[in-house]
Amino acid sequence: MSAAPPSRDEIAALVEPGRVHRRVYTDPAIFALEQERIFRRLWVFVGHESRIPNRGDFLRARIGETEILVVRQADGTISGLHNRCTHRGAQLCVAAQGNVRTFVCPYHGWAFRLDGSLIGVPLPDGYGDGIDAKRADWRLARVPRLDSYRGFMFASLAADGVSLIEHLSGITRAFDNMIDRSPDGVLEQHPHCFSQEFRGNWKLHMENATDTVHPMFVHESSVEAGRKYDGDGPEELPQAVQMFRANGLPLAEWDRVGIHAYPTGHVYMGGFYRAGTIAPQRQDPVFDAYRRQLVTRHGETKTTEILAMDRFNNLIFPNLSINPRFQVLRQVHPIAADRTVATSHCFRLAGAPPEIARLGLRFLNTTNSPASLISSDDLEIFARVQAGLARSDSPWVDFSRGLGTERPGGEDEATRAPGTAEAAMRAQYRAWLAAMTAP
Repeated sequence: MSAAPPSRDEIAALVEPGRVHRRVYTDPAIFALEQERIFRRLWVFVGHESRIPNRGDFLRARIGETEILVVRQADGTISGLHNRCTHRGAQLCVAAQGNVRTFVCPYHGWAFRLDGSLIGVPLPDGYGDGIDAKRADWRLARVPRLDSYRGFMFASLAADGVSLIEHLSGITRAFDNMIDRSPDGVLEQHPHCFSQEFRGNWKLHMENATDTVHPMFVHESSVEAGRKYDGDGPEELPQAVQMFRANGLPLAEWDRVGIHAYPTGHVYMGGFYRAGTIAPQRQDPVFDAYRRQLVTRHGETKTTEILAMDRFNNLIFPNLSINPRFQVLRQVHPIAADRTVATSHCFRLAGAPPEIARLGLRFLNTTNSPASLISSDDLEIFARVQAGLARSDSPWVDFSRGLGTERPGGEDEATRAPGTAEAAMRAQYRAWLAAMTAP
């Protein structure tokens, strides 16, 4: 017999203003409750509409431990179906995406329409009184809620709850900025992505994304390599070298970057790429031509505002991160308390010069690919943290740096704190605690 799940009082005792208990990373019972109370109740990103433009297009997505199919219906609407045959539970699709007229189970040949309704089964007379295709329990289970914000699709396995726009709140400005950077106002998601697994809890990746103290230590080798690079001539430094050097900012400079947090647990940090091709405002023929395209679409004033928005790692609670300036999206998928898969995607700004797309692809390769020096450093430190927490007699993990420095002054309802404060982690754990103890 399995043990009773932790009570709400027990969960509440795991989070204090400046620290959390190590059980939130190591306890399988806590992980199981996260699947129920966070991933089965909140809105979770499941894909971009540009991947399924036509009738019968589908993509496979994860909501915590649940796998779904996001399907473009005949009438152009989008729905979510559980990727599980109602006969014997077999996984219907293993392809990441594709186009079908019907879904046919590879185990016993049960066939389903795009809306999940049962078409028929082989040898139906063998099932007692036969198969009534109209029975509701024979159709593929539908995801209760699926909604989209400007092409970014989110789903919730809970029939009730706040709307998507309420959940996103002020962080919608990050999505808006990413789309507004397209001269045609359209994003196109690249069909392929990078996936990397690490032996650590999913929250470690989300915490690290706005941790500005770690780069000069965790990424010391790549920072030093960037500093020592002298090139072969007067040409501009390669983009990877520019990014490596930027990670080596002094701590006082990181403090000025700033951390912003919303009550919903969404957070972001200010930008810190300030020179070269990765700077927010460049002076070169390619960028000048691109800027003129934006002025044609938006006008001078709005174009200035779009390009002036310099954020890094906009985190949407619980498990999504986007970088509008480089059109990159990253999502962490919890597999077990000590096992996580991170997927990274890149978008193309329709109408923009090819060099702008290459800038984003190089950013993705440098930061979030299996060949990335930065990513390999991060995944290694996550594994070390997980191993240390699993073997430690000390029960608490400290998040007290900059405690009490949060002040109003961010956009919308966001608070602002110095860049090296651990304000983002504290905001994420407030949202975590609210979800884990909600009725």
